[in-house]
Amino acid sequence: MRKCILSAIVLFGLSNACYAAFVIFQTYSVPQIHYNIVTDGGAVCDGVTNAAPAFATFNTWALANQGDNQVVLTIPNGSNCFFGSGVAGGWASGIKNLIVEGTGATLNSVGGSLFQLGGLGMCDKGLTDASGCSARIQSISAGATQVTLTSASLAAGYISRFTIGSWIMLGGISPQSYVNDAQGFPSNIYRFEWRQITNTDGGTGVITLSLALTNSYLDTWPLYNSGTSGNSDKGGPATIWVMNSTWPNTAEYRGLTISQGNNQTYAQLRNVTYRNVTFTGGFGAIPTQNETWTAINCSWPTAVIETDKLIGTMTMDGVTANRIDFQSASVNLFVLQNSTITTMFGSATRTEITDTAFTTLRPGAFAYGQSTGPFICTRCDVTDFQFTGGITQRPNPSVTSMSSGVISFLNTDEVAAKGPPARVFVPSGNVYFNSGGNTTIGLFQSQALTQDATNTFIQTNEAGGFPDLTTIGGAPGGFLTHPAPQFTCDDCTGDPELVATNIQEGATPLAPLGQFSKRSYAPTVQTNNLGNLGVNGRIVSLTIDVTQASTASGALILNPTGQSHLFTIKQSDWTVYDWVPTINLKQAGTRVITPSGATCNGSPGACAGDTCTLPASGCYTLPEAVWIKEAFGPGVFGTFNGTNPLFTITVVTDQGVVP
Repeated sequence: MRKCILSAIVLFGLSNACYAAFVIFQTYSVPQIHYNIVTDGGAVCDGVTNAAPAFATFNTWALANQGDNQVVLTIPNGSNCFFGSGVAGGWASGIKNLIVEGTGATLNSVGGSLFQLGGLGMCDKGLTDASGCSARIQSISAGATQVTLTSASLAAGYISRFTIGSWIMLGGISPQSYVNDAQGFPSNIYRFEWRQITNTDGGTGVITLSLALTNSYLDTWPLYNSGTSGNSDKGGPATIWVMNSTWPNTAEYRGLTISQGNNQTYAQLRNVTYRNVTFTGGFGAIPTQNETWTAINCSWPTAVIETDKLIGTMTMDGVTANRIDFQSASVNLFVLQNSTITTMFGSATRTEITDTAFTTLRPGAFAYGQSTGPFICTRCDVTDFQFTGGITQRPNPSVTSMSSGVISFLNTDEVAAKGPPARVFVPSGNVYFNSGGNTTIGLFQSQALTQDATNTFIQTNEAGGFPDLTTIGGAPGGFLTHPAPQFTCDDCTGDPELVATNIQEGATPLAPLGQFSKRSYAPTVQTNNLGNLGVNGRIVSLTIDVTQASTASGALILNPTGQSHLFTIKQSDWTVYDWVPTINLKQAGTRVITPSGATCNGSPGACAGDTCTLPASGCYTLPEAVWIKEAFGPGVFGTFNGTNPLFTITVVTDQGVVP
């Protein structure tokens, strides 16, 4: 046991040195009790003998003796503790403040029984089940310190589920609910936070919270499934869930190797930290139902980290990982720094990355919900940056309609079994009209989500209905979530298409991904595509600056928008506008093309030798701010001899994203 006591003189601080001493001692002020799994628990950690009973004995000891102490479990260096059977309830469950010191030791369940490293979160019971743990609440605004049960939940007696001192999760919007299927755990909630109860009123249904709310929640949000006796309440409208008594705990695991084969390792705790831990096998530790989940100097050499649901802040510092997946946006904040990641698909609601190398990086949750907050990459080195993230949804045209900016879905339409409209449409989400693949033709914001007995309604900032894609030769259209509506690339390196979006090149911090690209070229041979500029949106300006003219004997031209056709979309009537200006690379000068016309070195009109490939006239006087569907792939054609050309292309668009 270790306890620190400081005098009042130090506490009240007669000098900076005394205050510093207080801060240092305060860090270790929690008394500790210690347990060695081998010498105290009798575990035989030889990789063969079942050590689970010894860990169960440890759990019993810790629960009986912890009090207000921090429990420190030591697993000796060189130990290989094999779990040949399970531990009922989990061997770390219920320990309020746990440190596992395991440098050089292994926890191993390969060929044995899966173990977990925490307690339980929300219950796997439906709203109306006798053992349920949830209730609906009335609409509430950010900043509130009290919530009130709806009249139906109060009349059903659900106030008895919530007691002073217990922790609750507040949440709303369910992007993974199915009318006819309640499976899936935990519930996937888009907007959520946790609070402790300080008071309840059984007569009024008012519950007082420990802290003011960060978010607002509406009781009018759609509901698709309230769960069953064996499946959790999926929520949707403003809801509270009481957390299991083992959830509000803290654990830190140090120095271990954890090997569970192809099973995921969970620690459903309020706060969990892994420090200098290596996870072998196909999965390893993943975050799920954690207010904070932290990995420091850890390694997942072969694993797929499936970032699960209901995570407040996920932090990874100094890690090496094979792959991180964000299927869902049910992560409030992801912080990644000083790390090496082979592949990362998707991102949290807010993502902040610093000094990290990727082989492949693609922002935007790819299955449920939308990554609506900032995606910030500072000094990221990315070999392959993919602009094509987000979630595509094809509505059923027989049961889906749009009129006066309101999209209507049948409540029972689960869109090819991929979930309800909320998997794409979240409050204040920016969504592309989509004509196939990741091709965009326009953008709108989803604003309010409501429901009646038959339909779900999404109010948007559009004025009309669906685009008629038959005018551009397309099939019935769909939707694509914006992967990063607030994007910053600060001093990024690697993939030239990503580097072209750097703020050092002129991009505006927190502007939408795909709204700016600047890239320089020095071609030496004819080529159909010099390298993409990742842009889409309504054209604001296209600038071609030929800084060194070619001295070729024959013609040498640049098609900045593509080899032969760039099918832009007129937003006024959803028709195609072929746009292929042709630049004479034997003439130096800066061309700026905007919807209102073109200039050459600041003077109206094109530079000498510039022409129009498509349309035959009008390349330099666009009919309107046409929508660029996807990346530019500029091509150079003609004779290369003499001095080769040097030029820079800058594209600026306006996607109409609403913050």
